[in-house]
Amino acid sequence: MMKKSKILWTVVLVAAMLTSQKVVAAAFEYDLGIRPEDLTILPAPSQLVSGQRARIYATAHNFGSHDTVGVISFYQGPTLIGESQPISVRATGFADEVFIDFIVPSGSFNILAKIRDTSPADQNPANDEAVTTLITPLADRDGDSRPDEQDNCPDVANRDQANNDGDSMGDACDPDDDNDGLSDIDELARGTNTKNPDTDGDGVGDARDTRPLSPDISPLARASGSSGGSASSGGSSVAAGRGSSSSISGAAPSIAPARVAEIKPKPQSALNIAKSVGKDKSAAAQPQGAAVNTRNLPAGDKPASENAEAQDGAQSRSVPVVMQQNQPRVPRGTLPKLWTAAGLSALFAGIFSFLALRKKTQRE
Repeated sequence: MMKKSKILWTVVLVAAMLTSQKVVAAAFEYDLGIRPEDLTILPAPSQLVSGQRARIYATAHNFGSHDTVGVISFYQGPTLIGESQPISVRATGFADEVFIDFIVPSGSFNILAKIRDTSPADQNPANDEAVTTLITPLADRDGDSRPDEQDNCPDVANRDQANNDGDSMGDACDPDDDNDGLSDIDELARGTNTKNPDTDGDGVGDARDTRPLSPDISPLARASGSSGGSASSGGSSVAAGRGSSSSISGAAPSIAPARVAEIKPKPQSALNIAKSVGKDKSAAAQPQGAAVNTRNLPAGDKPASENAEAQDGAQSRSVPVVMQQNQPRVPRGTLPKLWTAAGLSALFAGIFSFLALRKKTQRE
């Protein structure tokens, strides 16, 4: 029974409160109102950046019993933001929402929204104003809507945050956008690409390339060995060419590390010398002025003068032979000297042995 009475009293109390609120609300026929919770800023206040464009929304409610019109004005300090926005709100609890854009200032701020110029005149001005909390935006010295702590060029506006070489500085404030060692000013003067460290694509950076606009191998690249294979092959070709021309002219080809030795023609035998002497005598016996046809004679029967000329021609046309440096070569005339020395040694040894044997015999 006690529980039922408590529940009944609770219901009666709630109904009385609702009735009293309706009586109070109905006490004003024309009452437009706005509260702090009716103000909204986008982006969120914690993400606002100095210099950025933002938007504030305001919702006006009609607490009166009659439809009412008016305007809402937005203020940043004493300064009116833009133009006042008209509102028209249906009676008994309906609402109307308006908004306006503004530029976020560099310091802390708040915004006031105020209902004005109502028609009919507002009977309850106590709820005609609402103000936001104090807002401190993120610093942005260059005004590009990028917070300084996130801006790769905090003092130069660069909304796109372009950074060609991926270093700590964006292109807008980086003196060397491609990080090739040449400043952008120097590259513009030379006509090279400020975004490409190797404008001509030849493998040598613009800062070291003597011909940065010509896609060829520069002397600097050759000196560093990038074209060493081509140079060496070219040198071999030149050496080969020189060797071939030398062999045509009869000179020894310059092939290192080998050396050249010439093969001399064999000396004539004693028989050929005798034949040559005989031919010379027979030729001397012939009368002067007689022409001797030696063209069809064999080589052994030709005069010694022709054989000597042929020998000289053979010597002049000696065949070059390549010999390795490490192969031993016996100088000409060494063998006879060796045989002479050996004979003398044997002779002295025999004389010494004879004298020793004779002396021994005398003692006995």
